[in-house]
Amino acid sequence: MFYTVAMSKKHILIVDDDAKMRKLLGKFLQGHGFLTTEVHDTQEARDALDTFQFDLIILDIMLPNESGIEFAKKLRETPSTVAILMLSAMEDAKSRVLGLEAGADDYLAKPFEPQELTLRITKLIQRANIFQEVDSFVKFGQVKYDIKKNIFLKDKKIIKATDQEKILLNILLDNPGRVINRDELAEKLKVNARSIDVQVKRLRNKIETSSSDPIFLQSVRGKGYILYSDS
Repeated sequence: MFYTVAMSKKHILIVDDDAKMRKLLGKFLQGHGFLTTEVHDTQEARDALDTFQFDLIILDIMLPNESGIEFAKKLRETPSTVAILMLSAMEDAKSRVLGLEAGADDYLAKPFEPQELTLRITKLIQRANIFQEVDSFVKFGQVKYDIKKNIFLKDKKIIKATDQEKILLNILLDNPGRVINRDELAEKLKVNARSIDVQVKRLRNKIETSSSDPIFLQSVRGKGYILYSDS
């Protein structure tokens, strides 16, 4: 189970198996205007990442079942670009290098000064905002699709795209105004042609106001599908 303090602020995920440390970090960061979600292991961290959108992860190295380094490596194999600040009681250079090689953006040894923590967090979030591309979102009416994170923002909810939906949508986005036939889509998705209709229906449920009367993802009889967007 994970705990979230509801605020309209930058959202930080705290992953630490030390309950006292989690509580102290959460209270301190909330006092500085951040929204925090606190979890004690990497499985709860994955559940939180599937549920919420985060601006930064504070990740302890020493965790039960799976280390923070292993978790960071696996996270960097996904489309997620969330900033990672790794914490460790180990101050040696080797641990720092391992953490950064795993995909962490910064490394802070325990114990640390709270003010240094907030400064590092602020700089990491600012850096992420600077490198955020303006065209990372595609709009379908009131629905936004985040190309980097592969999520839909619909009715103030975050909806994750499946792997197949991501591939299908990216193919269509790479071919604006062009009809793509089922066989071509099936070959690229490595499924049979009949399965394409199912994937299209699921995608319409996420980007259309009415999937039975689509505006953006349209069928072209006898040919295939064509995608339109607002941006």
